[in-house]
Amino acid sequence: MNRYLAMLLLVLFITACGGGKDTEFNEGDFVKAYKESSRVLDSDNPLDKLMARTYMSYLKNKKYYGSDIKYVSTKYKDKNIIIRSITNESEGLTITGLLAEPIDTSARYPGIVICHGYYPVESYFQGQGTEETMKIIARKGYVVLMTDYRGYYKSEGKSKVEYPGEFIDCMSAIQSLRKYERVISEKVGVIGYSWGGGFALRTLLVDDNLKCGVLYYPELGGVDMPKKGNYNYLVNLGASDEMIQDYFKKWSPLYYTAWLNAPVLIFHGKNDRTVLPEQSITLEQMLKANNKEVELIMFDDLPHAFADSPNNPSMKKLFEFLERKLKT
Repeated sequence: MNRYLAMLLLVLFITACGGGKDTEFNEGDFVKAYKESSRVLDSDNPLDKLMARTYMSYLKNKKYYGSDIKYVSTKYKDKNIIIRSITNESEGLTITGLLAEPIDTSARYPGIVICHGYYPVESYFQGQGTEETMKIIARKGYVVLMTDYRGYYKSEGKSKVEYPGEFIDCMSAIQSLRKYERVISEKVGVIGYSWGGGFALRTLLVDDNLKCGVLYYPELGGVDMPKKGNYNYLVNLGASDEMIQDYFKKWSPLYYTAWLNAPVLIFHGKNDRTVLPEQSITLEQMLKANNKEVELIMFDDLPHAFADSPNNPSMKKLFEFLERKLKT
């Protein structure tokens, strides 16, 4: 199959499987990505040459940097906590976010980075699905940073299929939070929701110094390939099962659970039709097979995104876990 065609097929496939994520990918982007990634991975596989920078092996060996957190405005304040709109830097881009913390400045606190789920860029608002939960977590004595990701809200940059920009923004947020003067730098954990659950798991596999992770219905890929719709379209054009399977094995964090160095708590609703419960079940099995500390809690009848509301049945278990892993 023509090398250019093979790359283009995979771009179409990833776009179709990305939960509706908006991407811009024109021929100029294609040529630039091809030239850059060809230097990253010495391979004759054209899919590897395009997607090398999204693979777990690349992410594990990449260096990540934080920056000072800069206050922009106060979004919420009461007698116990304050939430500010902030910025930090990620690969030279200014990324917006929210920072929630206790009012009491006499102590330092454990830190938590939140990786939010997927929302259409054009309708996303800062704190969507996370702000109310951030308030509750901050009241429990944590400093919480939620990053908007590049292209979201007022962040610079944009999403690209062939580059893991959103994941890098999560890593930059972690490093920035460690630098923040009110955080105990050696006590930082991560929470991720859906799309962001996949980013959160990747951070745990890449960063050996994270203390714990909580994953809500994480979107991980690699469990199976739905043989319908665009899958058949791509096969008819020449993309083989072997090519797609090989890609997922290099991209999905499910295949790299041996790298994990922190305990993980997973929540999933049995009635989730967006990210099927098999994702979390498979993750639990793979982690246990590698003798990792993991707990999966399944809720009967709950759908996807149940944690967008803080009034959900996971909260008691969540805070018991955070207390054990970040405050003792």
